[in-house]
Amino acid sequence: MSFLASLLVGKPLTIFWIAVAFFIAYLIVRNFSHKRRAKYLGITTILWLLYAAWEFLIKIKTPDADIRVDLLVIWPILFILSLFSIILLFFKCEK
Repeated sequence: MSFLASLLVGKPLTIFWIAVAFFIAYLIVRNFSHKRRAKYLGITTILWLLYAAWEFLIKIKTPDADIRVDLLVIWPILFILSLFSIILLFFKCEK
């Protein structure tokens, strides 16, 4: 958990690059694969971008914030949705 915190907390540019990676995956999947998979990658991209903006605002408003209770909500949502989006890339969804 401390590795994740050192990687993401207070580093909106790193979070932005993660969103860019999901966006590139979104564009590739949208053009070559199933639309449903692309939809989840698009939602994941948007949430990562929102998290980058949130982290940027936190860095500007309270740069010395020690306790970040907001991350108890943000990280599990991002983790679950990111994992779900990545799993959908490798498994065929039937509809």
